[in-house]
Amino acid sequence: MKKKKILIGVLSLFAMAAVAWGATQTFQGDITGNAATVTTNANLTGDVTSTGNATVFNTTGDLIDWSKSQVLDAFYRVITPSNARLVLFFDQTGAVSTITDRSTIGGTTAHVTTLRDFDGNAINASTLSPAIQGLAPILNFNASNNWDTPDAADLSFGTGAADLAFSIISLVKFNSPLTTQTIIAKKNAATSAIEYLLQVYSDGRVYINCIDQSASTAQIGRSAPAGTVAASVYHTVITTKSTGITAAALKIYVDGVQVDTANDNAGAYVAMEDLSALVGSYQVEAGPTKSTLGNYKAAFISVVAEELTAVQVRQMDTILRGWAGSSFN
Repeated sequence: MKKKKILIGVLSLFAMAAVAWGATQTFQGDITGNAATVTTNANLTGDVTSTGNATVFNTTGDLIDWSKSQVLDAFYRVITPSNARLVLFFDQTGAVSTITDRSTIGGTTAHVTTLRDFDGNAINASTLSPAIQGLAPILNFNASNNWDTPDAADLSFGTGAADLAFSIISLVKFNSPLTTQTIIAKKNAATSAIEYLLQVYSDGRVYINCIDQSASTAQIGRSAPAGTVAASVYHTVITTKSTGITAAALKIYVDGVQVDTANDNAGAYVAMEDLSALVGSYQVEAGPTKSTLGNYKAAFISVVAEELTAVQVRQMDTILRGWAGSSFN
């Protein structure tokens, strides 16, 4: 009997070690005992509950909400809080057609961001295949459905005489195959209201430009080469602009590293105009017709009224890709 108890004890020890070392485990029923800590790499797809005094997270709710609060706290520590202009978590799941703007935490008036089909009709988040990546909630935009935010003065960064500094921050996974698409833009060519555009091309190039509509559509732009981004990978794509009026004022960062290599200039650029156009995951061409709609799984997109430094960009990349369970250096 004593040998049997020892054998059972040894087997139990190996089982506990396997859990601690990350072996695949399937738990059905109760995990009992008085262990101070249980460590596992098992996928917990339901609720975790306790009949004792353990601190428990609901894996389908509490932990995700907690993670968003941590990301927001870190985000507002990196930027100047009052500079937040649009802060979007794509975290809705049900019969809801709007996304909450968390820029109000920094004191900005909230913008109503709406989920839409190609024709502009509001659609429910439940139609966009809501899912979780790491701890990041995501919605899937398939180059037909899209999101947009009404025009607002604090989403314009030019006065016609001078530009204001701003940055765009995004955590997205481009769908396969990679298509030419818009991450975010404030562009309506049908009404000659064009300010800025952040785009990805089917060969993996990344492009940011700013338009001066008063000067025969003069523009400044920067691009990153083919292969900079890939499909089916979570990337942080972050662009920054200083108050400068040449292409050197623009920078593109992917996964925390500056990647822009080429200019794209035209005309005598002075500044962007403060024009009326929706901000969203598409651009509007003459017609009017939506074009190059975002074809990505979106976790986080933000616009801030400051030029992020390389250090701030690296911090954002660490925060966001770590949140999505992606590797970073």
